[in-house]
Amino acid sequence: MKIKVEGICDNNNVYVLYNGWDGQVEAKCSLSNEDIQKMLNQIDFFKNNPNFKGKGMVSVYINCKGEPIGWKISVKTNAELDKQLLEVFQTFTEWTTGTLNNKNVDSVQLISYKIKSGIVFERH
Repeated sequence: MKIKVEGICDNNNVYVLYNGWDGQVEAKCSLSNEDIQKMLNQIDFFKNNPNFKGKGMVSVYINCKGEPIGWKISVKTNAELDKQLLEVFQTFTEWTTGTLNNKNVDSVQLISYKIKSGIVFERH
């Protein structure tokens, strides 16, 4: 990576991993997709904007120890909503480490989501 990210084990080797590709296993949040979706749908923004729709994406680095580092909104929707979404995503602190050829590695995880009628559908 061009930018040094504090907490990353090896800044020269940060991967985007895909399950099923030659020895790759993605980092995984300990929460189920259903639990994540439930938490996201509790955001106050949706109470005042029940018809809101849009798409967004967050990214996070998961280091070789399974620690999430540097949550960031990658595709923005609405400033207030993005702030509230990020606050929820930052509570997802327990992850299994991504692996490459059975070795724990640093990786970046992208989580995309779609919002329709004020309801978030997580599309990992």
